[in-house]
Amino acid sequence: MDRTPGWINRVSEKEFVTHTLTKLRSLKDDYVDELPTEIVHSTSRPSNYKCRAAWWGMLGMRVRSLKDRELLSEDIIRDYNLLAGNYMDHMKHRGSLTTAEDISSANSFLTGLIGSLQSRLP
Repeated sequence: MDRTPGWINRVSEKEFVTHTLTKLRSLKDDYVDELPTEIVHSTSRPSNYKCRAAWWGMLGMRVRSLKDRELLSEDIIRDYNLLAGNYMDHMKHRGSLTTAEDISSANSFLTGLIGSLQSRLP
């Protein structure tokens, strides 16, 4: 597969969805749900926690790429906007860290998103 810059925009819908499903499953299954006792940084070991801002950024990037290719239903877009809005609201206005509820909501969203994308594949 061509991996030169911009390759993801040149592949077929099936290849794009398959690649994105792999990344979304990783976000759901390969990152830790539990909240650590200390703040986790990129240099922390392990650093694969869903509470990290980087994890939320990766989720947002995947959703935006799906939206750009018009592969998301209005319901999924609405659900993501609500999820991201709630997360950003308490991060900015209440100054709190990621909560267990944030992570649970993100997992539920990912389950629905993965199911929706799987239905696009033969």
